[in-house]
Amino acid sequence: MRSFPDVIMPPYTTSALSDDEIANLPQFLQEVLSSVRDFRAKRASRESVPVTLPPISGQDHSLPSSIRIEDNGATLYTGQLSPGCRLCRQGLWECVFITMECNLACEFCLRPYHEDDSIRHSAWANTPYKFTEFIAECGVHGISFSGGEPLLNFSELIKWLAASAIATPRPYLWLYTNGLLLTEEMCEQLKNAGLDEIRFNLAATGYRNPHILRKIEIAAQQFSGLTVEIPAIPEDLKIVIEMLENWSDAGVRYLNLHELIYEKNTNAWSMKGKRIPAVMNDGHKCSRNPDSISAILEIMNTADSMNLPLSVNACTVYGKNLQIQGRRRLYAKRSLKTYEKLKANGTAECFCAVKNGHLAFFAPQDPVRAQKQFPGCRLARMVRLLPLSPEQPDIWIDFEFLN
Repeated sequence: MRSFPDVIMPPYTTSALSDDEIANLPQFLQEVLSSVRDFRAKRASRESVPVTLPPISGQDHSLPSSIRIEDNGATLYTGQLSPGCRLCRQGLWECVFITMECNLACEFCLRPYHEDDSIRHSAWANTPYKFTEFIAECGVHGISFSGGEPLLNFSELIKWLAASAIATPRPYLWLYTNGLLLTEEMCEQLKNAGLDEIRFNLAATGYRNPHILRKIEIAAQQFSGLTVEIPAIPEDLKIVIEMLENWSDAGVRYLNLHELIYEKNTNAWSMKGKRIPAVMNDGHKCSRNPDSISAILEIMNTADSMNLPLSVNACTVYGKNLQIQGRRRLYAKRSLKTYEKLKANGTAECFCAVKNGHLAFFAPQDPVRAQKQFPGCRLARMVRLLPLSPEQPDIWIDFEFLN
């Protein structure tokens, strides 16, 4: 019987075993069981976030005829999704944080207060060279460059962008910015370095700032796939609708509308507005504005009725649940153990044999065959969520003894 060293886990148990039975198990399994119990206890709150289009309270919205509804309602858009959004939905992309500094302090910002201003880069690689290795190993098909405001460290942005552009497979590359620092020369350099798309957060500058609209027109000379990406703030609905034609005329082809959410320890948590609790499938808690989806649908309807060449995408809590599953699968090349089986929902399953305080882990198989392979052992099936970063602790979500 192989002996495995103790693995540090967060204190997480299943109600199927008595406290005395749990106390007699190896410490590692006690921690796994505790994790499962904690995860199951939160099941009701997780399931309070449905995976279908939520009802629109107080208003009777008729969906535009051009709307596309996919993934059981988790994906809603008119026109077409940008290549980056399609990859995001599938979880096939990675984000590179060029800097955590920003030249603005937007009330809806979700940057955590505890984050310092040091360069974060990718969670899986902290140099461009190692990052290209990661892209090839995991099959990353899209990369976004964000912050903070990435244009504050333009030389670093170009370095990471150029390295990513020559990676194999060649990923689709896009940039998030508030646009204040963007110049015509920067646009040329970004294009030459391999950037495919720029996404402007116009909510950060008041939606109709003429200085930023001119920046969009300049960027449109280099990039055919320009995007406006903003939170759908219900109180700002009127001005967004007023600006749709202006944005389209300036060269914007995609409008991404994020469901307005509030996270603790961020500027957004203090933002005024309605809110109801939301829990992601992995147990992460936040709040969302119940009127935000209603605003998104009204904007979709208006853009459709105006026949604008503007594709409108709803980026909802429901959609984020879907893409997080995809990202867990994407990182499996780095996080999956040799004895684990990857599942479609981003989890990993394995079997465990227990005898005299020793543990042996092996790939899932027929329980009868496993009992012959490990005679006299107690066999268990275990499932964990695959991590989104190397530092993320294991979250065990299922455990059962098979004999």
